[in-house]
Amino acid sequence: MKDKLRGQLDPIVRKRIGKILAYLLRYGAAKEGLAVNDGDFVDLDELLECSLLKGYAQELLKSVITEDVSFRGVKRFEIKQDALNGQQFVRATFGRRLEEKPFHDNSRVKKLGEICLDAIAMNIKQYDFSDFNDDYLISQLIQRLRSKKMLNNQTLDCILSSSLEILDLEGCYLTPKSLAIVRTRCPGLRILNLRRHGYLMTDSNLRSLLQGLPQLETLNLTCCHNLTGRSLESIRTVCPHLRHLNLFGVPRISDEALLQFLCLAESLSYLDIFDRKFESSLYLETATETARQRGIVLLHRDVKDPEEMLRPLILALLPALLLASSAGRAGRRESCSSHTDCAKCATSQSWLGTSCRWCPIDLACHEPGSLVNKCSSSQEVVDPGKCHEPDNGHYEFDARLSELAAAISGAAYAPEPAPCLANFPPAAQAGGGRLVDVVKGVAACDMLHDECSGFVGRLPDRKLIVLAFRGTTGSSQLLVEGLMGLAMPKEAFPIGGKVQAYFSNGFKALWPQLHEPTLALMRANPDHSLLVTGHSLGGAMAALAAASLAAIDGVTPGRLAFYSLGEPRVGDYFFARAFDRLVPNSWRVVHGNDLIVHLPICSPVMLSSRGVSRLVAPFSCSGHLGFPYHHGTEVFFARTADMLPGSGGHRICTGTPINEDSSCANSSDNWRSCLSPSNLMACVEAHKNYYGIHLGGWWKENQCTGLSFNNDNTRL
Repeated sequence: MKDKLRGQLDPIVRKRIGKILAYLLRYGAAKEGLAVNDGDFVDLDELLECSLLKGYAQELLKSVITEDVSFRGVKRFEIKQDALNGQQFVRATFGRRLEEKPFHDNSRVKKLGEICLDAIAMNIKQYDFSDFNDDYLISQLIQRLRSKKMLNNQTLDCILSSSLEILDLEGCYLTPKSLAIVRTRCPGLRILNLRRHGYLMTDSNLRSLLQGLPQLETLNLTCCHNLTGRSLESIRTVCPHLRHLNLFGVPRISDEALLQFLCLAESLSYLDIFDRKFESSLYLETATETARQRGIVLLHRDVKDPEEMLRPLILALLPALLLASSAGRAGRRESCSSHTDCAKCATSQSWLGTSCRWCPIDLACHEPGSLVNKCSSSQEVVDPGKCHEPDNGHYEFDARLSELAAAISGAAYAPEPAPCLANFPPAAQAGGGRLVDVVKGVAACDMLHDECSGFVGRLPDRKLIVLAFRGTTGSSQLLVEGLMGLAMPKEAFPIGGKVQAYFSNGFKALWPQLHEPTLALMRANPDHSLLVTGHSLGGAMAALAAASLAAIDGVTPGRLAFYSLGEPRVGDYFFARAFDRLVPNSWRVVHGNDLIVHLPICSPVMLSSRGVSRLVAPFSCSGHLGFPYHHGTEVFFARTADMLPGSGGHRICTGTPINEDSSCANSSDNWRSCLSPSNLMACVEAHKNYYGIHLGGWWKENQCTGLSFNNDNTRL
């Protein structure tokens, strides 16, 4: 006893205590009779009363809990204190894991248990494990069978059952048939340890195994050195609930495949690639930024301590802890993330006793202060009365509305859009023309004081509110826009991701003049839908407006349509995916070999295996290195004749890459001609003309009385 009380400076004693705590707080607390809440926290006072910790001073235990770190320098335990009553709670930083054994010292309990397990292992075929769901004991039996050289496919088939959730196969010699047994016998597995199975784990074997384990949440593939990027694609598609993945010692996965997995794995929250050697710092920086934006803890030797990545979450939870009551902690509740609709989310409570938060941006329910919540506090929905009706997410391209959008985008170039639109035959043919309640905005949007403009108005005959932005006017504006577009997207946007600086600056300058008039028209005309549109630069600014209206002002998808013409790439991949969630009724109309839709270039360089930069096909877009990337569904018109009103000669581009379909505008057969100087002007003309309308100049020829313009302007 004295040794234990004086053990604060004894590293052996501290290590012993650390093992006991690791067993209790990772998965053994419930087995020892301790209460565990939804956040995996255990009351510290109850923990100290556990029989396994008797004899150790409280100060010593707290010292181990607060100071003990893993071999990588990460703190192993976390303490939280209730500010109201001082009650303390503790949990393991790394959550539920498989330990070598529960810690009972050399007690009689341990000796008796070992005798029983040895006896069962020696006569394993005599027992029926079909309803036996103690994951730890099954893992112990497997290890005993392995040590006694009795583990084979027959004994493995005997011991596994459909009730198992955790399976530790580290160090066991397995065959492809063994994997088939695991797949068929344990369909409900949530945690699987396949550490050091490099001799067996190939891409095809892993995919075959995972196809029978759809509920898998944690997978350890340490030292499975034969796996490639194909395995990551299998994990992403077959295991949608996977949250924790260990890829330590898996070198054959390419940097591109890893970045794609980080972007697309929907449930991923923890990825261990501690020893990975990236081909360049660009890949590591992109992986780190991707993980940060998605709220994924990325463990790598050159990335800051995961505890530092989690600290914003811990700090964000402090206000919620101040409001939590004892009753709120006592009862077990479903996690907020389990709710899939706004109304259920807004009427539910987190384990802290505070209301769950519904985010309309990522359409998910979050705990208060969640690190992966893309909404600010002002955007969160906590009142079920403010939940909108769920949207079915299915929209069809409206060719007539697209033609009307072209006429409206052309009117945006005019100093006074209303009279020009009224006198424009294509507008009348598309079902609109009488424009009322017009409010126009004009603002300087770059260093040369070039102007950006737009207008909002109402087409009463169509019960349609239109918000339109003007495209580029003047060679100076085109030059500044092009120069700023050469850089990677670098302006953060509220919905997520980054957008081109020129578009962001212009939108910030112009939007205050159009924002409130747009909302006022929508409030005054609740039976009207909203069409947001624009050509060229106007399409880019229209995209920012549509995203802002949906995310910040709560305009529902069923009331909002976005149609752009000749729109350049606005932001990066993360902005594009966030936009698609917010504005599903979104269409980018592209005319033939329009050059502007390929700018800014989406992936101009790639690093070779030797680290030397080389040019690749300029329009082969991956979206995973931070370069510009298109949002919305592309509607492609291959020929000018296909754009004649009513011809129906369009193609809806839903191929891969998503939003950058390589068989439409991005087809090499389509854009290659623009690289020839003799064809360059034809590509520019394709950008100017949509649906037979010269968008930047048709208003000059219309009956727009009292208007003046500069004939020297070159309009794109």
